[in-house]
Amino acid sequence: MIKDTFDYLIKVSIEQPYSNSLLLARKEYQKYTGEIFEDDKSYEDRMALFLEWYIFERIDLSKEQTILESIISNAKEVPASILTNIKQFINNIHGLFIVKKIRDTSVRVLNLFDDKKYDVYEPSSKVYFSKDNVFEGRLLPFEESYFFTGNFCFHPDGTKKYIK
Repeated sequence: MIKDTFDYLIKVSIEQPYSNSLLLARKEYQKYTGEIFEDDKSYEDRMALFLEWYIFERIDLSKEQTILESIISNAKEVPASILTNIKQFINNIHGLFIVKKIRDTSVRVLNLFDDKKYDVYEPSSKVYFSKDNVFEGRLLPFEESYFFTGNFCFHPDGTKKYIK
């Protein structure tokens, strides 16, 4: 259910009227992260991170809202069941995490920005993570649990002491 909600949010955010500022936002994003080329082998990953930034963080100055907030404000366009779920995403957590414990369907992480621990539902936890991994990611609250968006930026092991 969370994947359907997140996919719906992405689909809506790249359609009219929200797509009006998409090209401008992409240029703005590339000022900070470098240009994104279609033949780059990490193109899809970088575009996914761009879309997350566009939806959750970028403030549209004409509305003084993020795309997520705009979609919620235009609630009449969103099915009620999905709107309830999307509203929870306002409390998303973008952080720099360190893996503390790996279970079969979840992972415990420590957010290095606020020193809070989170138990995150992640069925692929044993595939993605190793204990003490340091990575950037986004948590989405959903029905009393946390979930990752699935877009990560892992940092090499030797960087942990510098990051801390």
